[in-house]
Amino acid sequence: MEALRGSVIPTRSRIHRPIAETAPIYRGSLLQPASAADAVQELEDLSSLIASFIEDRCRLGPEYHIERRALFEAWVNWCKTQGRDHPGTIESLGRDLRAAIPTLKTSNLRTSSEKRLRFYEGIGLR
Repeated sequence: MEALRGSVIPTRSRIHRPIAETAPIYRGSLLQPASAADAVQELEDLSSLIASFIEDRCRLGPEYHIERRALFEAWVNWCKTQGRDHPGTIESLGRDLRAAIPTLKTSNLRTSSEKRLRFYEGIGLR
């Protein structure tokens, strides 16, 4: 180190960006990469949309159950009233509901014509 004292050490030039672009974002105790910000915002928007649907149109509790297709139709209609053109699929709704309601269960029922109906347990419509 004595030999370097007083001498000029060459360094790479740095590209300076606004602090907002380079500042770290912490989610809990983990450092979130800035490149994930758009994905995180999209997930937060989606979760708030599902939460709004549940609050506006649904009842929760072990005494409630509904056929999957009926709940999906209610979701599609609700999305239209909210100005959302692409409500997704019945499968994506189920995935999003399970993320919002961890206690949500699915069950199957066979009809007399051997047709299988799938139900959500723990949710119903108002």
